[in-house]
Amino acid sequence: MIAREKLRTLLLLVPVLLLVVPARATTWVLANGDRLTGTLVRETDAELEIRHDQLGTLTIPRTALAPLVSPSTAAAIAKVPTAPAGTPAAKSDKVIPKWTRQIELGYATQDGAKTKTDLTARFSIEGHDKRSNSYRATATAQRSEAQGVITADRQVADFRWRHDFNKRLFTQSLTTYSSDDLKQINYSVEQQLGGGYKLIDASRQQVNVGLGAVVQRLSRDGYEDYTALLGSAFQDYSLQFNNRLKLTQEATVFIADSPNMSARGGRSTVAFAPSDGNYRVKFNAALQSRMTDRISLNLRYELDYDHSIPDPTYRSDSRLTSSLGYAW
Repeated sequence: MIAREKLRTLLLLVPVLLLVVPARATTWVLANGDRLTGTLVRETDAELEIRHDQLGTLTIPRTALAPLVSPSTAAAIAKVPTAPAGTPAAKSDKVIPKWTRQIELGYATQDGAKTKTDLTARFSIEGHDKRSNSYRATATAQRSEAQGVITADRQVADFRWRHDFNKRLFTQSLTTYSSDDLKQINYSVEQQLGGGYKLIDASRQQVNVGLGAVVQRLSRDGYEDYTALLGSAFQDYSLQFNNRLKLTQEATVFIADSPNMSARGGRSTVAFAPSDGNYRVKFNAALQSRMTDRISLNLRYELDYDHSIPDPTYRSDSRLTSSLGYAW
């Protein structure tokens, strides 16, 4: 009886000891040479979920880990002294951005009472370095035809650079080039300079807002080229639901000080604006579902509303597209 009571007491103490004894910290070596110290929360064949004291919960693909090393090499790595807490990290002379590239292709056709075709191609590349800089470049081509009439034919490309001053404040530069054959716009070049604030900066969710100034140069058939200055407010949001599903969203509002900022213009962005306002709204949202580590299905909604255009027919341009993506 006494032995049975002792055994029962030990069994009751096991869960308590598991809660009291802290999990042992482990160090992982990444493929780029960095080391990450934390507690393993969960692991699968494709990734590890690690809890870091400062960064929170991180999801690390196994492809980002360094190849397994021999015990002697592992012992040598373990002997490398670690800088004490609060010591600034040594600056590297060579800064190598880590790039992620993706191609999206969407095609839809309809025959019967109406004939319609839609083609969308999009390429994006993103990267960051160890000096708090992040880069993003995108290029999109869209063409639609209904009943033998072209309803959309435009190209857009942009490049964004951001630099983080600290965990909350950042500055950014956004350069955008676009052309639209349907609206007879040869080219529109916009250069935005501004700064922003990170409202939320978690491992799975980020919200950024900011303000900026935009210089625009526009050329359109039948009208003189002109340059305009606009103010802007921007916002972007991203949410990683899980390892497969991700939502991204961006919005920008452009406001001109005066409807007479351009020399001449017709249906241009800031020319002959109506008296009730001279503004423009750009919005896009994308839902990405990964089928594999490289292939994804994408649903994207885009809206470009320009209230400064005199003809209401050309003010709003919206599009909902689905596409197949490949990332590497």
